[in-house]
Amino acid sequence: MEALTNNPTIQSLQQKHDKTELKWYISNIITPDSSQIMETLQICKNLLLYNSPQSPDSKYEKGPSLKLAISFGNNKVGDAVNGFIIRDGPYIVDLNLSIKNHYFNKHVNRLRLKNPIVLESIVNCLNYLNDAINELQELSNSDKKEVNEEECLKCFVKLSELIKSSKNSLQIPTDPEMIFPLHVTNEDNFESDIKGSENHEISVDFYTCDNQISLDLRSLHKVHEKPWCEIDKSTGKSYVDNIRDEMKQSSSTPSDILLTSSSNTNHNPNNNNTNNNNFFSSLIHHFKNKPDAMDYINRAVTYNGHVVLVDKKFEVS
Repeated sequence: MEALTNNPTIQSLQQKHDKTELKWYISNIITPDSSQIMETLQICKNLLLYNSPQSPDSKYEKGPSLKLAISFGNNKVGDAVNGFIIRDGPYIVDLNLSIKNHYFNKHVNRLRLKNPIVLESIVNCLNYLNDAINELQELSNSDKKEVNEEECLKCFVKLSELIKSSKNSLQIPTDPEMIFPLHVTNEDNFESDIKGSENHEISVDFYTCDNQISLDLRSLHKVHEKPWCEIDKSTGKSYVDNIRDEMKQSSSTPSDILLTSSSNTNHNPNNNNTNNNNFFSSLIHHFKNKPDAMDYINRAVTYNGHVVLVDKKFEVS
């Protein structure tokens, strides 16, 4: 049996048969169904872009904007976020949220939108769908010419990847640039003053997760204590980032790395910033426990050119 299988003549006949079958399958099954698949993808695209299964024209109007209620509360501590978000295509066009939390309420009680915000994850999904539709368009045109099996197989693989990518873009944030801490909130998009102060800042992120619009709100405390607040301008990495990198590449304990880092600088990680002349900051330091070295290593984040600690976070879908 093995001798027959390895026979060059039989192998040649088998390959020819397989090629004939594949050609028939592509011409009679795949290609005729490509228009239906393309129509389904177009409907998905229209629903995301126009809030309607059909593209707007003289007969069909664009679908209405989608109003999404936001409600989150924690009765034990009294925290709450309530209001609504309005999405129109790949944009957040309106937002009205009331926030009840003592960290946020030092700076803002309500968030209102001034300029539309682009939902990059929906834009990415639309781009993938466009590319998939174009691939199917090329495939459907193949019935007008000689079918190239290899090209069709490449098309199937690419089409599968595009559809999978379009789905994933709505399931999870696939690009770190879209979310905290790499994504920096544009304060000009909001009527409320979220710029913060010398010691505090607020971040607001929108993204899609599990096919829903998700809102990420964070109240951030800016770190002024040296060396934890220091950032290398050439790399954009903070003192904490560099320590974490060392911890990943070294078998040394965090304490060993801290001692080495401390001996190479003129700063003691646990000393106050002697140059801090802000009276209120000094007063807070007296009445509030300062973060220790491990707190900084575990919690400090580099955001918008500052080292920050997250005081409070709301994630609402």
